[in-house]
Amino acid sequence: MTKSEVAEWRSFSVTKEVFAVLQDRVEQLEYELSITAGPDPLEDRFKCGALAAYKDVLQVEVETND
Repeated sequence: MTKSEVAEWRSFSVTKEVFAVLQDRVEQLEYELSITAGPDPLEDRFKCGALAAYKDVLQVEVETND
């Protein structure tokens, strides 16, 4: 992909919406963990894993060939 193709992809409304939904999920999970963490460590780890995955997608860097 070229830098302009990556910029175009990031400007698409569907891309923006997906990133917004992922950001909302990050915020929701962080809030849930802040008030419910502790009684079920397995559930906490599941939520932490989901958070890490969402953040990884949000921080994606696409290599360009130009």
